[in-house]
This record gives sequence, C-alpha cells and structure tokens, in this order.
Amino acid sequence: ELHAPHLAAAAAVTWWCARALRGGSGGALVPAVMFLTLFATHAGGALWLPALSALALRSGTRWRLPRDAWLALALGLLALWGWFVLTRGLPSGRLFASQALVGTLLDWRPAALWTEFAEPAALLASVGLIGLCACAPARWFTALVLLPYLIVVPGFGYEERGAYFSGAWPLLACGVALALERALATERPLLRGVTQFIAILALIAQARYARAYVADWEHAFRGREWVEPLRRESGNRGCVIVLEAWEREAVRKHSRLDAIALRDEGRFAQAAGLSVDMLSGMLDLAFRAGGTGALTASVIASPEGAAVVAELQGRFGPLRAGSSGAYWLVPAPQRGP
Repeated sequence: ELHAPHLAAAAAVTWWCARALRGGSGGALVPAVMFLTLFATHAGGALWLPALSALALRSGTRWRLPRDAWLALALGLLALWGWFVLTRGLPSGRLFASQALVGTLLDWRPAALWTEFAEPAALLASVGLIGLCACAPARWFTALVLLPYLIVVPGFGYEERGAYFSGAWPLLACGVALALERALATERPLLRGVTQFIAILALIAQARYARAYVADWEHAFRGREWVEPLRRESGNRGCVIVLEAWEREAVRKHSRLDAIALRDEGRFAQAAGLSVDMLSGMLDLAFRAGGTGALTASVIASPEGAAVVAELQGRFGPLRAGSSGAYWLVPAPQRGP
C-alpha cells in the first residue's frame, strides 16, 4: 500500500480520462492498463473499475463493445489471478477483498463518510463536488468513480484520515478547477473580484484547519497515554500484540513498532492463519532485530487473550510490567553466542 505513488497514478488516470471524455477512449486496452496501475499501487484502485469500464464502452453517444475488449479482460483477469497467488499468505491479499465485502455488508459505518471523506478533504470534497455536478459531461463519470468509494470505504474498520479516498482526490481537484472557472467566467468585474477574494479566504481557512488537524493527529490521538511511553521504553523497535483494531492503528501510525490485533485479524479470513505460533514468530522476529515484545493490558484482560498469554509466557517466560500499566513487556529469549 503506497498512497503517494497511488495518488500520482490516480492523477495520471484522471488526466487521461478527462481527455477521453472529450474525444472517446478508442479501445479497452489503455483503460485496462490504467486500472492495473491503480490496483498495483493500492488495492483500493479497484474501485475505479466501473468508471473505466464505462469509459471504454462509451463511443460518442453510443455504447458498444470496444476494440481489444477480450484482450483487456484477459490481461485484467491474469493480473488479478497473479495478485491473489502472490499474496496468498499475506493479510494484504485475500484479506483486503474479504474485508471490502464483509465490511460493506455487515459493518458499514456512516460516520466514516465524515471522518474519511468530508473532514480530511474539506475544500476538495465540497467545492469539488459542486464543480463536477455543475459540469454535465462529467456527472455520470464522477458518480461511477465516487460511489464505489462512498459505499466500500465506510465498511473498513480503519481510520485512515482519508487515505483510502486518495484515488478520488485528483478527480475532485478537477471539480474545484471547474467551479472556479465557471465562477470567474462572469463578465461582471465586481463578481469576479468577490469570487477571487472568497477563494483566497477559503484557502487560508483550509491551511489553518489543516495545521490544527495535523497537530491533533500527532499529539491528541486515542491511546497516546500508553503509546508514547511504550515507544520510549522499547526504543521504538519491536512488536506489540493488542486486542482491538484501533489500538493496532494507534501503535502503527504513531510509532515505528509493529502491532497485531487479536480481534480484528481473527475476524476476517483468520488473517492468513492467526495463531499462537504466528504471534510467537512475530515476537521472535522482533527480538532477533534487537526490538522489544509487548502485550497491552486489554489483551491480558480479554477472554481470547488469556490462552494467548499463557502460551507466550510458557515460551518466553513471565511478563514484566511496563512503565505504563496499559502494557506488559515480553522478556527476550536468552540466546547463545
């Protein structure tokens, strides 16, 4: 998952789609390559499939099977097959697809439309939608891009601060440009001046809000009271076993420690076989790299964590209390010379 390269790929695809909307795509092979580029940089790029497929099928005012359609389909299926084979033993493979399906059907969170879309994007989400809705040729395409994101992303249990929507941000940036272009197209100088003034004020407000947003992310995050002491005590190296997904995200996003969540990983596809052996192996890898192993107090107090703690203590020895009561340290095994 490489959000920055994914954003660059999404920007290139958006540019190509803008040209294709005006002059026709000319076939299915290029949209297929575009789709695979988006998918290769982040699995969330699959959400562009409806829009790219429709663009390939659209020819002027008619819909027809495009040139190279079967070759594009074969290329796409081969790439997806390869992806699932290569990621067979990794949580980022089949687990991602199962989370998208199960989360959308069973654990859809309407609040994520605010926390993952409207709040992080701010001007992009608001002004961008206005501009795209005001531009008739782009409406259907915009819907085919954004609706999959708005339906699927709230089904994930992660707080990504809008990162899973990054593939749609370049499209919304085009919407901002369209909105400004239309607002500044008036022949009334006063109205143009007012528009420019409001745009400048909006950018200043966005910048101030973004600064506060980042500051809160760095210093007011949930779990800070134990993540920061653990980061210092562990030397910012090692692996932490936690109970809930939010604890894992707090550790991963605010330290260089790795983390495994018992409940989240066990919920979807068993996280490619989550077991005491896997947890022990992760801790052993951390120790070999000179890091620290730890368990949060929530794991120790949970029913599913009791068996895990007993097994790990049998392998590594009694746990040692950390500087914060919210976590316990796993003793590193004594190794020979």
